[in-house]
Amino acid sequence: MAKGAGFGAASHGAGTARSYELGQQEGVVASPVMMLSGVVVVLAAPVVRWLLF
Repeated sequence: MAKGAGFGAASHGAGTARSYELGQQEGVVASPVMMLSGVVVVLAAPVVRWLLF
């Protein structure tokens, strides 16, 4: 599961596809982690911008 989470968070669609090649469980974990990473970036971007500028 950790492999799937790492691939999903780090390398988006290609990593998720690779996770499914490793196994069903890894692929299933990679998909929501990829979506969660996107949500975190969208929510964190304004805060980071505020801190930097």
